[in-house]
Amino acid sequence: MVRFKNRYLIVEVCFTRGKKGPAISARDIYNLVLASVANNFGDFGVGTMQAALQVVYYNPTTHLAIVRCGRDDATQVQSCLSFLTEAQHQDARFRTVHVCGSARTVKDTLHTLSRERAAKLQLAPTIVADMEAEINGLDSL
Repeated sequence: MVRFKNRYLIVEVCFTRGKKGPAISARDIYNLVLASVANNFGDFGVGTMQAALQVVYYNPTTHLAIVRCGRDDATQVQSCLSFLTEAQHQDARFRTVHVCGSARTVKDTLHTLSRERAAKLQLAPTIVADMEAEINGLDSL
């Protein structure tokens, strides 16, 4: 039995116009990434990457997302993320903050980044506690 090896990309979604971006979801980000893969690598690229590609988490408050992909496809997915320039008809930039190899490291890194963002945005402690609980509940990684 062969174990499938994943990579987790922690991605920051930056909207250039205005401070508040459109209401996007993890499914919207998945569709954007898949369209970018199709544009850059064609049908063969979509076929090979689609089995492992998944947007596991997106928080609209901190604008952080977790994109899971296969280990061999991580650099290609990362390049497709950097080619994305728009989300729901607004200028957006998708920046890879960190690449992790295990679920534990992605949770630890996401906890750290979320705490930093919460302190920067001066969020209420209840919102921070809800974010922490949501991150801890990511058992499907």
